[in-house]
Amino acid sequence: MAKKSKAKSTRRKLLNSAKAITSLAEFVRIVVRYFPNNRWVFRGQGKLHEPLRPKAGRKQYFIQGKDKDLERFKRWCHQAVAFSRDLPVEPFEKLAYAQHYGLATRLLDWTLNAAAALYFATELGETRRSVGGVFFYRRPPEEIDQNDCIGNCKDVKLYQPRPITQRIIAQDSIFTFHPDPKKAMLCMPFKLKKGKAGKLEPDGNLLAMCVPARLKRQIQRELRTIGVLRRSLFPDIEGLSASVNCASSLYNDFS
Repeated sequence: MAKKSKAKSTRRKLLNSAKAITSLAEFVRIVVRYFPNNRWVFRGQGKLHEPLRPKAGRKQYFIQGKDKDLERFKRWCHQAVAFSRDLPVEPFEKLAYAQHYGLATRLLDWTLNAAAALYFATELGETRRSVGGVFFYRRPPEEIDQNDCIGNCKDVKLYQPRPITQRIIAQDSIFTFHPDPKKAMLCMPFKLKKGKAGKLEPDGNLLAMCVPARLKRQIQRELRTIGVLRRSLFPDIEGLSASVNCASSLYNDFS
């Protein structure tokens, strides 16, 4: 227990030194210069200090016992055929489909769209008073093929599904698959180092920047002006309703 507490404290101290995102313009400048999406993927969280682990490994969803979460997925698959005629056939595609509809899986959501990640880091819901976080993960050379077997994947790897739902294509979704869902990814604050020929480049494979809580509303407004809003990321009636509600709250400074 003491070891876990120490690791959590160390992670907090590291991330507390993360560079702050103060505007959309500043964020875009950094992304364009250092984080092309053919080499990096992005994730936004309303809480910077929330560990980077998939839903299946979080306290409220974790099931003790080897591969018990995969048994939960199998139960879901058995019943999902009654609710969807578009259920994918391939295992990883089916897992991504389940993830997008709320099942606790070993997948962690990322995106190829840095602005979408910034949107999720600045949403004004339950985490509006928390420091948000945007994470940058360098794409590894080897990624999962949709025909791979879930049980045979032993390392954290990227998986990019076909656009099997509107949300996947709208959010430019890509995932990391975690064979051990309880093990969080180790992240460091964004910083630069001198690379080849003295050119500055990101120092590390998994980096974080923070969004101060007081700036979330401002950045949400800026994102809205370029069309990054709930209805564009969730292209359905639910997303439209949330966007209309958000339009009112963004321009009313009540808490």
